[in-house]
Amino acid sequence: MKSIRQRIHPTITLEPEPHNLRKRDRDMLRMLLVELVGYILTTIPNTVIQIYKSAAANVVKTKDRLAIENFTIYLAQIFLLYLTNTLSFWVFLSASQTYRTELKNMLIRWYRFITRQRINQ
Repeated sequence: MKSIRQRIHPTITLEPEPHNLRKRDRDMLRMLLVELVGYILTTIPNTVIQIYKSAAANVVKTKDRLAIENFTIYLAQIFLLYLTNTLSFWVFLSASQTYRTELKNMLIRWYRFITRQRINQ
């Protein structure tokens, strides 16, 4: 009987607790939150622009004011469009050491491939 008791070992589960996330998980969560905030900040101005256009639709405007408004709205929308689309690249690049390392390795491989092609020609 004594030998049977000695063979029974309790099992220990090593499931991570919510407050003990691994470093990579914390990095991904931080990047996701920054990207979400960036997305919200870059899409709110488009909503404001649409509200302004609706509110000022019945206002009589001079040609100069109309040209300035259209130019400003165009620049803001184009800038925000490109910023929204490239935001994840810049967030990952600034926040993740793993992402920077992989990007650096990819660029080095690409450079070596290009220079090797030119030498062989």
